Amino acid sequence: MKRKHTWVLALVVPFVVGLSLLVQLVSPVAWWQIVLVRSLALSGYLLVFLAALSSASLPAMAKTFGRPFIAVHHVATIAGFVAMLAHPFAYAFSVGSLEIFIPRADSVVEFFRWGGRPALFLFLVAVVAALLRLAFRKHWRSFHLAVYLGFLFATVHANLIGTSFLASPVVRVVSWAMAAAATVVFVRKRIQRLGAARPAMRP
Repeated sequence: MKRKHTWVLALVVPFVVGLSLLVQLVSPVAWWQIVLVRSLALSGYLLVFLAALSSASLPAMAKTFGRPFIAVHHVATIAGFVAMLAHPFAYAFSVGSLEIFIPRADSVVEFFRWGGRPALFLFLVAVVAALLRLAFRKHWRSFHLAVYLGFLFATVHANLIGTSFLASPVVRVVSWAMAAAATVVFVRKRIQRLGAARPAMRP
């Protein structure tokens, strides 16, 4: 498989991090720890989206970059998961409490307002499923799809209390467009999977 545009992969993470830092310029001024928390959140959000989007067309990704799909997919997946995991830990350190990892169930509004907490759990489920795919060849994909629900939770959470999102209407609109695109990818993959699972009709 001939490699093409491989250099683009090396720029994905730096570009996303740079974009996340750039967005902070239009966000309310804050001390460096909060800027770090926001940047990690936005970087993780963008990278998880790119990881989900990369699965829309496996052959196209492999052909474009001249590398197996899994190698391309993992660039965004690993970096995104690390950022998503680092975000709550950085915030917990800044406020001095681990309470932020506990989902809120006071009301439906509060549950979604703090939707990043269940989103993190769903991302963990998706990652563990991928790691155990060889052991659970038939069912790991069903659990791996939790990443799409996690992304929707993260989108709602970000739009309700994310400073970077609240400070910019453009960021909010783009985030909902990304959520819509991720949903389309999910539905498309399910339709393809169901179609492949149907037994061939006998004449």
